[in-house]
Amino acid sequence: MQGGGFLIAANGPWLMAVLQERSGSFATGWLAHLACVLIVIYLVTRLAPDGYGAAMNGTQASSRPGTA
Repeated sequence: MQGGGFLIAANGPWLMAVLQERSGSFATGWLAHLACVLIVIYLVTRLAPDGYGAAMNGTQASSRPGTA
């Protein structure tokens, strides 16, 4: 698992270098980072555990115990 994680993590700098080489600017890399952030935000909001009950039962999700 750790080796696979290192291989995945190594793709970020490599991809940034490829984008910079092809476009001549680091702006393309930053836009790629922004796109990744937006995808993660969408996934976090769409796959939030609080909505599992509503999705499975077709009812309104209740708040977690102990939270206001």
